[in-house]
Amino acid sequence: MEDRITTYSRNQQQAALSRYAPQVRLHPKEKYFPAGLDWYLPRVTLNYDITLGRDVLLVKDLTPDNLASFNVYRGFGLRQFKVIEGPRDPSSLPDGYTFVCYSGDAAVHKPTSLYLNIISGEGTKKGMVEMVNGQYQLQKPPCYTAFLPRPDIRCVDLLYAFFYAYSGRAGFDKHFGFATHQGDWEHIFVRLDEGLNEMVGCFFQAHGSSFEYTQWYYPPDSVDAEPFQVTKDGRPIVYSALESHASYNSAGKYPLGFAKGYDVASADGIHWDTGHNLQPIDGAVKEFSGRWGAKDARFGNPAPGPLIQGWLRSKLTGKLAEGPAVASTQFVVTRNNVSQSNNERASDNGDVNEPGHIMWRINGDQIENFKKTNFRFNIMVHDPKKHHKNRLKKSNVTDGTVTEGCFSKHHHKKTYIGAVSYNDGQNNYEGVKLFEHLDINEFIIEFLSFND
Repeated sequence: MEDRITTYSRNQQQAALSRYAPQVRLHPKEKYFPAGLDWYLPRVTLNYDITLGRDVLLVKDLTPDNLASFNVYRGFGLRQFKVIEGPRDPSSLPDGYTFVCYSGDAAVHKPTSLYLNIISGEGTKKGMVEMVNGQYQLQKPPCYTAFLPRPDIRCVDLLYAFFYAYSGRAGFDKHFGFATHQGDWEHIFVRLDEGLNEMVGCFFQAHGSSFEYTQWYYPPDSVDAEPFQVTKDGRPIVYSALESHASYNSAGKYPLGFAKGYDVASADGIHWDTGHNLQPIDGAVKEFSGRWGAKDARFGNPAPGPLIQGWLRSKLTGKLAEGPAVASTQFVVTRNNVSQSNNERASDNGDVNEPGHIMWRINGDQIENFKKTNFRFNIMVHDPKKHHKNRLKKSNVTDGTVTEGCFSKHHHKKTYIGAVSYNDGQNNYEGVKLFEHLDINEFIIEFLSFND
């Protein structure tokens, strides 16, 4: 087995982020499209919210550099700015005053006190889009990315973050607009094995972390697990809900809760290939600790950026921690083992003792050109207390099959692979005949663990 990869070159990181950049499918009736930092900042001002009193303008002419300095977690001082009690209208600022604050207000040190506010009207809300021959066309909005190794679970997470200048009405809210707001961040995680060879899962964020459809999904060939979809070239597909932009794994209607109606996602609108403009999450996108827009309604919830929302954390929490992890145990299935045991024992013993459930995967350089779901194998446990009897725990397992994570309470370290076979659609090859037919000597069976 190859040595584990623990570091990745810049080229490796960029290649992986490009290879798996998702396609976002927007609803055909969408009115608010993706946007980017350089496009958005000239159209907004930086303000802060006074709990009792009027909001006050902080910065009139925003740039990525001065916006990045407003990170309350890293500390910033107001003394460096010229201080006056400022009007909300930036056009009425005296000459020479770029930064304006309300002197002595402690609320500015709360992340939620800082917020951006659109000053250029409805055109900004539409995002980076133009009408061409009666149809909307995207103007290459950026997708913001981060490469996040997870060495403890032998995986790598690729973060893809999508920014929209405006979040519109969703569900029954379309009749009232109670929750509309400026500045909308959405995202998914694509999880790869540590060799960056294949996707093992995708995390779709749809509204809050407690929302039913905010969860991990599994590759399309997974058995007994809810899959995500991929393009013809193998990139994940994200279905963006109409106006709310919540990310779903398939088109359809998604209930938002009692008396709230539905999110609606469709494949019939613009297909945004995010790989055309990937930008790293750094500078102001990472450092600005305030909210990226203003409330347009009483219950609007403008979002802070990726860092403040915890998307860049090295320690996984909540539903993110429930995703797939490549277990340390690997079963090497060899021609020699199969031959000597007459196809009763294809591997040595391994440890299978994971919480929740596990998903079985078939890998190996020698079988990369063969369809993995054509392989079948049995899972066995050797029990020395039962006169060394070998017990069948699961038969007819294939790539993507989900099973329990512990096959034996006391003898989980004595789990092994039993009989193996391969079906090419016409004939079934068992034991040594499998290796002869495929002209190989070994392949690997491993598993991904995930919590229920």
